[in-house]
Amino acid sequence: MRPESPRDRPSTWTRGRRDLATPQGSNLVSAILLCAVLSIVLEVTLVRFIHLPKPIIYPIILAVNAVILIMAAVRISAINKQAEEARKAIYQEKFGGDMKAFEAWRNSRTAGGAARSERGLTYEDAGVSIDTKEAALGDVTSILRSTYRPEVLSDMGHFGGLFALDKSKYTDPVLVSSNDSVGTKLKVAFMTGKHNTVGFDIVAHCGNDIVVLGAEPIFFLDYIGTSKVSRPVMMQLMEGLAKGCKEVGCALIGGETAELPSFYKPGEYDLVGTIVGVVERQKIITGEHIRPGDRLLGLASVGLHTNGFSLARKIMFEVCGYGVDDFVQELGARVGDELLKPHKSYVGPVLKSMERFNAADFTIKGLAHITGGGILDNIPRILPENCSAVIHKGTWNIPSVFSFLQEKGNVAENEMYRVFNMGIGMIAVVSADHADHVMDYLKALGETVYSIGEITEGSKTVTFA
Repeated sequence: MRPESPRDRPSTWTRGRRDLATPQGSNLVSAILLCAVLSIVLEVTLVRFIHLPKPIIYPIILAVNAVILIMAAVRISAINKQAEEARKAIYQEKFGGDMKAFEAWRNSRTAGGAARSERGLTYEDAGVSIDTKEAALGDVTSILRSTYRPEVLSDMGHFGGLFALDKSKYTDPVLVSSNDSVGTKLKVAFMTGKHNTVGFDIVAHCGNDIVVLGAEPIFFLDYIGTSKVSRPVMMQLMEGLAKGCKEVGCALIGGETAELPSFYKPGEYDLVGTIVGVVERQKIITGEHIRPGDRLLGLASVGLHTNGFSLARKIMFEVCGYGVDDFVQELGARVGDELLKPHKSYVGPVLKSMERFNAADFTIKGLAHITGGGILDNIPRILPENCSAVIHKGTWNIPSVFSFLQEKGNVAENEMYRVFNMGIGMIAVVSADHADHVMDYLKALGETVYSIGEITEGSKTVTFA
């Protein structure tokens, strides 16, 4: 490193001007000016109007100035303390509780002002810490590996994930993929500081989206975009992702963590997932076999899952004025706990049911994942042109959170059925002569199942009876 030359150093005038521009400098200058003004005013007032002798006047002026300067010193000390606490909070977030890294960073910053000007700006100076990101990824290596299936050929660190499909298991395999995000449910995670459920949410959501086509999930990719990587938050997210992957039986073989300062708000992130599955071409469920007379079986949800949160948050936090820690008697839970209930995965029971009932024919003819658009918009996606669906209200138990939101938000019933799942997370269209057997089998697998309607002749509409 070259020695510092005099021209490298800022001038005394530059340093002074910079120091006076700080809040501390501004307070000091203001105090000095106030002392000067008050000294003149006191001297004129006490000499000309009160006629006090000078031996009394000057001690009074000095005492007043001393009080002003002491108050300024107290104020400057408070500003310094606040600044130090803010710096510590930033560093704590930056290094995720790694105090050794924090101390090393603080020491380097203390001694590094001139050194930084000599070495030039770094990526970290711009808000992106590659070292912190790599450390966070290192924390979760074992978690990711715990999801691997025998077909996984790659490990962490490769540019892409490698998965060797076992073609001996299939006659004519078709890959099925889906991509989605958790959405504004993440806002609740930010408010509560609880991040280990939203990772599960995105895997369950994506898994449900492809199992309705008959596909078995085989691998998953995640994307996390954030303003600053936090190692504790990253650990929670990966724990949730890994739990979700184990639940649906797929491997978490890769992803991307992007640190984007100034793009996301501090402490916030986005979580997106991509899932890939496989199904035999002859066993793809498209809904083309659905006929009038088929029955509709509804599999119960556990709450909001991952849809309708923009409206739910508006009602809970703006209309009702609740906080995430408030206990709501009607819900029997705290607001944060209710809103963060995981998105239920139906992958296991659906795959087992298809293996049992669709081996020779399409007993289970159609499946609809009830997400954005609710029951009204999702069922038509699987109906043939000559079919409609009739839903019988009162045939299933609607969780209290939905009636609570409807009442407090004064939401129309039709809007509720378009925005929320209303207690039904998955709907299966089953041939009438096998519907009871399928229902009993799903119940034996631990699912809560209701017979909620039937298919009629029509033009891809949904009506309520």
